[in-house]
Amino acid sequence: MLADLENLEIFQILLSPQGVRGIAVECEACEQSHYLGWELMRSNLRHLLEAGHTRAHEPPYDPDPTRYVSWEYARGLLTAPSPPAE
Repeated sequence: MLADLENLEIFQILLSPQGVRGIAVECEACEQSHYLGWELMRSNLRHLLEAGHTRAHEPPYDPDPTRYVSWEYARGLLTAPSPPAE
């Protein structure tokens, strides 16, 4: 969980300048996508770390899905090989 919090910081640094507002999460309970801004995602991870469970949640009102990326997409940015130096 601590590694996820560290990764989230990096994701935000990399993606915010491109207009990405946070992480999109597929919710198994309600079978909908939830769009979590950076601070909300950070708060949820901290709560999970401290309490051992997630909080009840509501999807945000009318989010723009194009402004959010999946955790897997963001993680791919960290693990992708760097382009060769010229």
